[in-house]
Amino acid sequence: MVMTIKISEMTSAGDFSLGQITPVLDSGLNKKSTVQLQYSKTGNTAERPISPASPTIRYNTDFEQFEFWNGLLWSQISGDNDVAALIARLAAHTIGDGASMIGLENQGAVLNKTVQDLSESSFITKTAATSLLNGFALSTLATGFLTVETITGELISREMIGSTNQITITNGNGLAANTQFSIATNAILPGSGSLTIPIGTTAQRPASPMGGMIRYNTTVNAFEYYDANSTTWIQPIPAGSGVLSVSGTANRITSTGGINPIIDISASYVGQSSITTLGTVTTGLWNATPIDLASYVSGNLAVSHLNSGSGASATTFWRGDGTWVTPSGTGVSSVSGTANRITSTGGTTPIIDISASYVGQASITTLGTISTGVWQGTIVGPLYGGTGLNSYTFGDMIYASSTNLLAAFAGNITTTKQYLSMTGNGSVAGTPIWATVAGTDITGAALTKTDDTNVTMTLGGTPTTALLRATSMTLGWTGQLSLARGGTAANLTASNGGIFYSTATAGAILAGTATARQLLMSGASAAPTWSTSIYPTTNAINTLLYASAANVMSALATANSAVLITSAGGVPSLSTTLPAGLTIPTPTISGNLTYSPDTAGIAGITSGASKAAGVVGETLVPFVTSSTNMTSTVALDLTSTTLTAGDWLVYGEMWTTSIGGATLLTNVIAGINTVSATMPTAPAVATARSQAAYPLPTSSAQVPILNVGPAIIRVTTNTTVYLVGSATYTGSTLGGYGKLTAHRFC
Repeated sequence: MVMTIKISEMTSAGDFSLGQITPVLDSGLNKKSTVQLQYSKTGNTAERPISPASPTIRYNTDFEQFEFWNGLLWSQISGDNDVAALIARLAAHTIGDGASMIGLENQGAVLNKTVQDLSESSFITKTAATSLLNGFALSTLATGFLTVETITGELISREMIGSTNQITITNGNGLAANTQFSIATNAILPGSGSLTIPIGTTAQRPASPMGGMIRYNTTVNAFEYYDANSTTWIQPIPAGSGVLSVSGTANRITSTGGINPIIDISASYVGQSSITTLGTVTTGLWNATPIDLASYVSGNLAVSHLNSGSGASATTFWRGDGTWVTPSGTGVSSVSGTANRITSTGGTTPIIDISASYVGQASITTLGTISTGVWQGTIVGPLYGGTGLNSYTFGDMIYASSTNLLAAFAGNITTTKQYLSMTGNGSVAGTPIWATVAGTDITGAALTKTDDTNVTMTLGGTPTTALLRATSMTLGWTGQLSLARGGTAANLTASNGGIFYSTATAGAILAGTATARQLLMSGASAAPTWSTSIYPTTNAINTLLYASAANVMSALATANSAVLITSAGGVPSLSTTLPAGLTIPTPTISGNLTYSPDTAGIAGITSGASKAAGVVGETLVPFVTSSTNMTSTVALDLTSTTLTAGDWLVYGEMWTTSIGGATLLTNVIAGINTVSATMPTAPAVATARSQAAYPLPTSSAQVPILNVGPAIIRVTTNTTVYLVGSATYTGSTLGGYGKLTAHRFC
């Protein structure tokens, strides 16, 4: 027969009552073993045995589960894996090839079988009613496969049922069909801990969501649900922004509390020092600091409001101490100035001015342009454009006597001709001196001679070192000297006032003229002549010559800082004002332009035309009106333009728009850069950046606009500048577009 040990047959110590014997399987034969499976008493975790035997099984009230000691730790029996582990542990502590807490005697089909063997097939074997003594066939059960044995050994069925408002079970007895578990309609979740709903990022949202779905979004750290009407995920309360309770500060603010609190000012509120503005106070008693009538009372103060008392009259006034007094003075009686510094006209309406004899004072450190006057202050040194010297002697020269220091070098006052001499040391200059030129200062060179047909030269002295040495020459003349030899090749007759000139073959003389102040004029490869026009004998400095009459040249009177112009009759003159009607071609100005008055300047364009390319004031305005889909946090070129060489001020406008539904926009960045699709990350001359936060959902009606710039960009070659945009958002698609404005200012 099959011997089954039940929980009811255990002693209070947890042992089997059957002679302290445990049934086992030994070498394929059913035997009994003294190695016992210990059953510990039911209790909580703290009541576990201190030194449990292995194997030991008990019921833990903390976990509401059976648990067994596996030799190292306690393990709860909550699934097939735990049951298998318990069986393996039991087998390791009994004799024979295998064992179980249930031993089977020789029963035909189950001969030499253990619970381990049977666990590999059905838990309940469908057999005939007579196959096993004290057993039941499945055909005898009234309901499903869940059964329990009564104290009399009968098997009765059990049916699965669900908890009210929590679990709904269909076919709990398993007879009609498979048992089906489902969550009850409008289920009530038990417990006081927490409920974990699906968690994931924005990218992990369901591909085909349905209305009513709810999840926790780890990208934005907020709960969200799917709205089928707007076909979008919505976070009902942004993370960290919910108000849990509203209360007021004692004696200042009151609150009714609850979910709809009403806030009011406390009846015991007495005010605070920050209150500086009130309406018209019609009731109440003033108990504060006395009011200063001079500072805080306007209009006429009725005499009836004052305590007239004795002494009140037309010549007295009411003083703050509550008495009528006569004024001690009548105000300022006179205004005068400090001598040689301030002047005053006196009287009741004095005019104050700076004295004409005022010479200044040491505190004055800033001046304008001094155009007149004589400098009589401290000598101006070399570092400030001066010499550092205040006196010179005739013939002195200025030289640098050391670094940043000038000195006067006295002139040569001797009767001997001397020359400026200086000898350095190879790296530093020496001090200049006056000295005569010694023969050893110059290496002498020989003077030689060559006799010619017409000239015979005899050298005397020391011709071998003739330079700076006395040399005598004896000339001999024979015949007429030709032009090639330095002669005239002609027999000439002198003429008073005549001019010597050369013909094609010989020298000649132009006879003098009887008309004074004529000029010598060259011929066209011919003999010179006298001019018909006459010229002045002298000219003042800086004067120009012009024909004041036919064949008469005269000097034009000079003028300072003037230009040469002509009158309507063509008469020239020098003037500081240009006549009207002049056309000036493109000028090149090397210095600064100064306008007088200083409020004047270059006239602007009034025709509405644009400045030409390359001209100061040139403006470039590239823009796009159609948006480009943006990727969250990725920089995108919205528009661009090419700058030619020059200095530019560049501004930008970034426009964004929500496309296809609501978008949660948290951050927008706009930048100006000469590098494509790159947002500036640090301040630089040729870049600009602007950033703004928009922690609200946006739609096509909510278009954030971000201005950026100006950026000063100096380029020497054609350079492309970009309007770069970036945004951080979730939800639908975000579009971006914009405009660049570039002004040439140099």
